[in-house]
Amino acid sequence: MTSEAIVIGVNNYEFLQSLSCARQDAWAMKTFLEREVGFDRVYYFAEDALAVNGVSMKPTRNNLRRVMRDTFAKPFMGDGDNFWFFFSGHGMRDGERDFLMPIDGDPDDVAESGISTAQVSEWLRGCGADNVVMMLDACRNAGRKDGKGIGDETGRECKQTGVISLFSCSPNQFSYELPDDGRGAFTKVLLEGLGVQGGCATVARLDEYLKRRVPEVVRDYWGERVNQVPYSIAEPINKSNLILMPQHSRPEDLNALKMDAFRAEKAGDFRLALQCWLRVNIASRGLDPEALDEIVELKVKLRQAATTPVKSSSMPVTEVPLPKGNLGGSKPEPPSGNQSVPKSPAPQPPAPKAPAAKPPAPKPTTPKPPAQHPLDAIALDSEKGVDYRKLRDLLKAGQWREADQETLQVMLKAANRVSDGWLDAASLKIFPCKDLKTIDQLWVTASGGHFGFSVQKKIWEDCGSPTISLKNWDQFCVRVGWKNQITTYVDYSDLRFDPSLSSQGELPIYVMGVGWDARAGWVMFAWCLFSRVETCEI
Repeated sequence: MTSEAIVIGVNNYEFLQSLSCARQDAWAMKTFLEREVGFDRVYYFAEDALAVNGVSMKPTRNNLRRVMRDTFAKPFMGDGDNFWFFFSGHGMRDGERDFLMPIDGDPDDVAESGISTAQVSEWLRGCGADNVVMMLDACRNAGRKDGKGIGDETGRECKQTGVISLFSCSPNQFSYELPDDGRGAFTKVLLEGLGVQGGCATVARLDEYLKRRVPEVVRDYWGERVNQVPYSIAEPINKSNLILMPQHSRPEDLNALKMDAFRAEKAGDFRLALQCWLRVNIASRGLDPEALDEIVELKVKLRQAATTPVKSSSMPVTEVPLPKGNLGGSKPEPPSGNQSVPKSPAPQPPAPKAPAAKPPAPKPTTPKPPAQHPLDAIALDSEKGVDYRKLRDLLKAGQWREADQETLQVMLKAANRVSDGWLDAASLKIFPCKDLKTIDQLWVTASGGHFGFSVQKKIWEDCGSPTISLKNWDQFCVRVGWKNQITTYVDYSDLRFDPSLSSQGELPIYVMGVGWDARAGWVMFAWCLFSRVETCEI
């Protein structure tokens, strides 16, 4: 595995307001990638950066374009490799286009003096690595030409190229600095999330951490009126399960990647399946025998696919050999009338053929059993004889909405409240632990740790374990995506129902009240449910 990065930080702009922390952000990212992650090479651009092999690393437009153009002239990485791009500085828009502003960027001529994020995304995708990440701590205060920051065009481009993108703020917000800390708020939290403090192994977990911590840090420093909400783009959706930091990975992270691999292979996308298994192998430090076997098999399938001739739809053409001595030339002259034509020699009987050697008998081979799906390894235990196969199969197929509704049905059966059609506090207090553990394991494993009662319980505890519907309860609902910025509950039909798009802990929710109509008593219901999760040691 090869890992390289380009890191850029600009403080002292020539034509834009100077910044306090952008260069420090870039240096901190460079140091982290080299020392903590072990990247093989990090290109560092800043006003005080030392020249490399006589080449200036000052972040001017010409320098940056030259290095990017030359570096990505042709693919130089492959599956399992990483290339990360980090920029801290001003980002601006020109019409509908997004630009990163180099040190000599001109706010009155953005298109000619800036560097298009679409071009950056195209360059990055050309490196050949399957893990390409672009992190933009841009849109700094007073750095914009109009009232809207970058993000829209960049997001569309990254979706098309498959580049994972992390944005420091929403398109209509500023990205704030913390001068006393010497960092930008986004970069500070980003390094926390990637490091030991956050322990975020996957894109999805890092996204959730950023969305929670950045607004907290900004409000603590600048006050309640200031808001900054980062966001990420990871498409295709399996990119959300990509493991960025193998040292922080958990078993559920590996299971999520394995599920992506199974889906890709079933769809005939052997290349994507191989990429997923390579990531599993890296995260497991080569100790997952299933990953090793699948990698070997998929490489064989890819070679076979590459060597399989493409059948032509045209009619077969019978080739007629030309006479000897006239390959591709004009037709031979016919003999003159007086010239005798030599007769062809009489055909000789063919020599008798030697008897063909008897081919060796094929060696008996034992067919390799198919790889087990992670959900199939979960024992569907129940104290009440409840059948959890339908819930497992719905989760295995990624039918999250249907699985959410099936969760209520199996819980009603386990609580003996099918005739009532809803769960009450009393039934939750004595809900069978074995059944609760089975349901939670299915959800957590299927979603790669993104959904499940135990996931919700941790977030609920982070929000102060609210037992009354006050600020802490609103904070919990916003965290799990049940409310929009504290003010309004989201309709059930408007939930994302997708681990790569949903807030962490969004599901299960149907047990709270069918169709989200029974909102009274939600806090008490949650308290009873999560208390039971804790009692059952889940």
